Amino acid sequence: MLVQQPHDVVVVAGQPVTLPCAITGYHGMVLWVKDGLALGVNRDLSGYPRYDVIGDHSKGEYHLLIQRTELADDGSFECQGIQAAIRSRPARLTVLVPPDDPVIIGAPVVSLRAGDPLNLTCHADNAKPAASIIWIRNGEVLNGAMYSKTLLRDGQRESTVSTLYISPSNIESGQRITCRASNKAAPNGKEATVTIDIQRSAGGGRYRRRESNADAEEPQLPRRLFNGNAAVMGPHAHAAFIFIPHCSSAETITPHSVQNSNAQNPVGYHFTTDYQPSTYPCSSSPDY
Repeated sequence: MLVQQPHDVVVVAGQPVTLPCAITGYHGMVLWVKDGLALGVNRDLSGYPRYDVIGDHSKGEYHLLIQRTELADDGSFECQGIQAAIRSRPARLTVLVPPDDPVIIGAPVVSLRAGDPLNLTCHADNAKPAASIIWIRNGEVLNGAMYSKTLLRDGQRESTVSTLYISPSNIESGQRITCRASNKAAPNGKEATVTIDIQRSAGGGRYRRRESNADAEEPQLPRRLFNGNAAVMGPHAHAAFIFIPHCSSAETITPHSVQNSNAQNPVGYHFTTDYQPSTYPCSSSPDY
């Protein structure tokens, strides 16, 4: 007589689980079956090193212990007393898998120019069921994110990708935005955080380098221009910079188009309107 039989159970991968089976008044062979395939007879499950049959044999106990469950253990189990045609009801073992730690593309710091919108992408992979992703700023959930899910080759785990758009008017430099991924295997969630860095130009125009040494020969054309927020690099010992408010590759720069202005770029160079009375074409190919 079957007095204990397995029942549906849900477990997180890595945890142990026991499926009960007890048949009183029966002294024949007991068989455990998974998805229609025999695992072994009585207590011999040598082909499955993480599986053990436990319990008091004299009481007809043949409980199945699975140590450190894996995704491969997910399936339907039955306990059978084959010589008396005794079969338990099928019991479904569902193995859940928490998502990998979420990853924000570009973290830990995402930089953008002042006035540009912010687009953040976060992915949480290898979860069963698929992870849910939320975005949090200052303790509040940000709405409007887009989501997509991809089923992996094993047909069970999924990866989730979330993209968040924030308009320029709703962004401040130094803000921290968190991506939180969770599922039934990780209800408290796993988090990744990014810091927003808004870069502001010191000038607002473009800069052209020339030698400030009065005895220097007239430099060869074309002259190079620099964006106001780009670092000026290179071994230029005596250099002054001319601030050019508006310059395109099709125009030339004369002394009359240069305005008096001083500024600093991110590496601390000083910009001045000291110039030689020459006309130079405007170029936008900084290679210093």
